[in-house]
Amino acid sequence: MECLTIVGEKLLDYTLAPMVQQVGYLILYNSNVKELKEKAESLQHARESVQQRVDAAYRNGDEIYNGVRTWLEKVSEMAMKVEGHIQDDHHKKTGCSSR
Repeated sequence: MECLTIVGEKLLDYTLAPMVQQVGYLILYNSNVKELKEKAESLQHARESVQQRVDAAYRNGDEIYNGVRTWLEKVSEMAMKVEGHIQDDHHKKTGCSSR
């Protein structure tokens, strides 16, 4: 009987724990996607602000540092990746993002 108890506990450990973990992922999925969207929007606003300053500096004949240009390019690439992920058909099919 003790052997069955040990086997039963191990079965629960190997079956129930992964299922609970997957359910946790689904529960947190919506909040993670929402946070991703908010962070991406905030980054986009920062990018627009920097771009306006770069444009003004360019009109004034000031030098634009390579690091600034690189940052703007990376932010644009990241924004496209985030948008691509959010618009991805597989992502939409989860049903989690449509809530």
